[in-house]
Amino acid sequence: RGFKDKSGALLIDGRQEFPQKLSKSSVKFFDFKTGQDKVLFYEEAESIVYEFDLAKSSKKELARIPDVRIIHFSPGGKEIIARIAAGGSFKNYYFDLANNKKIELDSRIKSLVFSRDGAKIAYHFYDDFSGEGNVSISNPDGSDFRNIFKTRIKDLEISWTDDNLINLIGPDKSGFSISPEGLDFKKLPETESVTG
Repeated sequence: RGFKDKSGALLIDGRQEFPQKLSKSSVKFFDFKTGQDKVLFYEEAESIVYEFDLAKSSKKELARIPDVRIIHFSPGGKEIIARIAAGGSFKNYYFDLANNKKIELDSRIKSLVFSRDGAKIAYHFYDDFSGEGNVSISNPDGSDFRNIFKTRIKDLEISWTDDNLINLIGPDKSGFSISPEGLDFKKLPETESVTG
């Protein structure tokens, strides 16, 4: 979408833009809101999720979420899934910002990604006790899940690179792709073994 011209100014969709400071303190996680000139970010010092409007150079508070360790923003920016430190362990929560809902998800979800349209999530569920896991697809709030792949790999990263392709990357950086229906399982060439 954007690149720098000879003067060093950032060109976004043909418009000249200059770098904008999102926050005075540390921004730990951020993402762009799909189809809009807006950035979603988590400001660690204040424990707040903000939406920054690049066109207006203004930010608005979306949610206050203390002790976030990892945060995933939906492409449309209306939903968040966060891994939060809680009493010596970690818990996963789904936040529906539009309807002010919070739902606890299973703490055994290790990694996850939103689909490109934000309608689904793919996640790696792993039970340390049994040593078994699954890659599953569900609605972002965890409902209507279905397992698409069984695995004993403990640390598996997931990326949803296009509508019909989910990449699974192991700790040794070897990778596989699979469709959201659990079909077309293929080993990725070394050059494709990256998260998206």
